[in-house]
Amino acid sequence: MTRANVIQLGFGVFLLGGAGYYFFRFIGFQGFSAGIASEALLITIVLLWTLSYLFRVVTGKMTFMEQRKRYV
Repeated sequence: MTRANVIQLGFGVFLLGGAGYYFFRFIGFQGFSAGIASEALLITIVLLWTLSYLFRVVTGKMTFMEQRKRYV
């Protein structure tokens, strides 16, 4: 992953947080509650992504591991 990809991903998460805030405001949450709900959603997404990464590490389904199995 290049530096530009990391910056794009970070910007996308930033925009996702803002969109989540306005979505929760739209469906009836008050300002503070919408912020908490948006933050909880982002934390859940990051935790699920981390757990999927750890699952791939433990099961050996990483790209590098797959390449090593093929060529070694």
